[in-house]
Amino acid sequence: MNQGKTISFSQMFGELDTAQIPVIQRDYAQGREEAWEVRRQFLAALRGSLTTESPSHPLNLDFVYGNFEGDNKTFSILDGQQRMTTLFLLHWYLAAKEGLLEAFRNTFVAGENARFTYKTRTSASEFFDALAKAEDVDPNTLSTILSEAIEDKSWFMLSWRGDPTVHACLNMLDSIHETFFDCPTNSYGRLTDSQSPRITFQFLKLKDFGLSDELYIKMNARGMQLTHFENFKAWLCGQLECIPGGNELESKLDQQWTDLFWQLSRRTNEATFDQLYLRFFHLMAFYRACDRTGQPYIQMDESEQKWLSVVRSRSGHIPSDDLEKHEAFDQENLRRVELILDYFSDLPQNSGLLDDLLNVLTSTDYVRQTRFYALVRFIESMTPEAWEVQEELRRWKRVTNNLINNHRIDEMSSIVPSLQSLNELSDHCADLYEFVANSGIESGFAPAQREEEQLKASLILEDPSWESLFERFEVHVYLKGKLGFLLDMARGPDDSINSESFEHLATKTASVLSDEIRVSKEHLLERALLSLGDYLVYHSFHRSSFCLPNRGTYRERFENWFKVVKKPEFRALLDHIDIHDTEASLRDLIAKCDCGGWRQLVVENPQVIGYCTKRLIHREGDHVCLLSKASFKGFHAELRTYVLDLKLKQLQQEKGLPGPIRSVAFKPVYGSNEWSYNLIKMQDGGVYAIYYDYEGFTTQFRQEPKDGWVDVGMPSFLEEIIQECLPGSPVR
Repeated sequence: MNQGKTISFSQMFGELDTAQIPVIQRDYAQGREEAWEVRRQFLAALRGSLTTESPSHPLNLDFVYGNFEGDNKTFSILDGQQRMTTLFLLHWYLAAKEGLLEAFRNTFVAGENARFTYKTRTSASEFFDALAKAEDVDPNTLSTILSEAIEDKSWFMLSWRGDPTVHACLNMLDSIHETFFDCPTNSYGRLTDSQSPRITFQFLKLKDFGLSDELYIKMNARGMQLTHFENFKAWLCGQLECIPGGNELESKLDQQWTDLFWQLSRRTNEATFDQLYLRFFHLMAFYRACDRTGQPYIQMDESEQKWLSVVRSRSGHIPSDDLEKHEAFDQENLRRVELILDYFSDLPQNSGLLDDLLNVLTSTDYVRQTRFYALVRFIESMTPEAWEVQEELRRWKRVTNNLINNHRIDEMSSIVPSLQSLNELSDHCADLYEFVANSGIESGFAPAQREEEQLKASLILEDPSWESLFERFEVHVYLKGKLGFLLDMARGPDDSINSESFEHLATKTASVLSDEIRVSKEHLLERALLSLGDYLVYHSFHRSSFCLPNRGTYRERFENWFKVVKKPEFRALLDHIDIHDTEASLRDLIAKCDCGGWRQLVVENPQVIGYCTKRLIHREGDHVCLLSKASFKGFHAELRTYVLDLKLKQLQQEKGLPGPIRSVAFKPVYGSNEWSYNLIKMQDGGVYAIYYDYEGFTTQFRQEPKDGWVDVGMPSFLEEIIQECLPGSPVR
């Protein structure tokens, strides 16, 4: 056989007895489920070559390496396993489809054995033998999936299903059936035509080229599947060949940028080097797609919406066809990629900006992606010389963080306009305060925050000392840039804003909204506010919220304490706060509470708020139900009977229950038509149920164990206990 001979698959069997996949090779990978994109593209190329009427040249599948063994008639394939297996299956399929299986067997079967086989497992070789000799499969008549029809045949052994190569071959046959089912007649003839072959490859023997089996085995030891990034990189390098400066970008891709992502990968266990690298490119494709769209997300067609969703969150493979279709890496985006990666490659290893990069690559959080895009636009908008000017970056991050942190960005319809707004705003990185103060920010973020940033920029331009004052409180864990309500509080009669008054109010607010106070198990903030008035936030029909302490998202902050800070009760609270001891100030308000009614009961009993896991109550007038969930679909407790139970158990612990009472218990209920009650068991076997309705406490009685409940008047000893525990409570 000549060295480097160009031949077709069927011609190869004219010069050897058997082609085999040796033991050192992996199982057939091209047929795996996850390789569907590779499979689709390869089969499309094969079909194109067979269906073109007058191709200018055959489809060449590159080199196939291997060695002859034994009598030099068995060829062991060391490189080309995937392509050769697919070609064998394609020959069989087209022969079966066109009724030419006898011709197929004349070429590819010797005796009882297929001339193409796997040496990796006996089950794989048995499958190829059986398939090659099969006469009872006609793809033209199938009403089921091809693989299911094959598995139904008597010659198919159930044990083969556990062989990964057999499983992959069946997957490939399904894909071949889908791709070639409507192929023109005589496709098999074109595939096996020796005069004008449509599909060829270069056939090379290793020893003819001075290579040993041992050397190739060592080379092939790295023959694991390429990672998603390696596949992407191979495609990208092909794109770079076609653009000016592409060689320089390819060099950076392999060198300084590789160093950057290698260092990043050493900082985290959440993603590998390859995963971080690929996520960066996907994120850049997402940003580019958002830049290019000129319409709101809701007005985009479904395919564009799907593309944005894929590149925003996908961590694995994205088909190269899709990248090309959407021009994900046109010259404009490649310029951006180079600029951004050069910027980060030059940063010192202790730079906090590297943490920002790592955070966005290990998360699909909308807010992080928006915040990182702001940094991308700053880098793009400023000259490399200006990158060193920390003041401009600090101002840009301050304003954009305030906008981002105080806008609900948790879905595609909100992130797209936010990115578009940042894109427009970035034209003014160098004169940010002047632009924001004079022109304002038109769209993309919450109107209230846009107006607040305009006001703050104006104040800073009038008096630069405001800037450090704002920065001091904007980084607060709960405020996160929202200071507008404090500026309103600090306004004087002439509408001017006093910086000393602002600082005083902001210091107190920062203290009462600290994590320590907000998550207090004693609920000091809630109870202190209730002592001053009904501060609760409306939730829904007859339902109000004490406010959750959560601060993870803007929505959590906006729907809770940000609805309270503008209420008069909050302003009154600040007047009572001693900045040197906030907790003592809150406890003092609680101790002096004399508001009466349901508020008094809550202020005096922090367990009431603790019972409401969602911090919700249902209130109609003075009648209050504590909700363990968000509605009556969870267990709930009427406020006064719940507090009475707390008092009874405290009484029991401190000095014991009155003599006639054997035990006390509380019964929360489920459903909107039920009322919780106190259960009082007597020494004589009688049982009292104490309810509280809109008119006061009432009682039912039964004699255990069989009597039903009957309405009775309130016994005097129970009325005395109720008045001792809840003075002034109405009883009927």
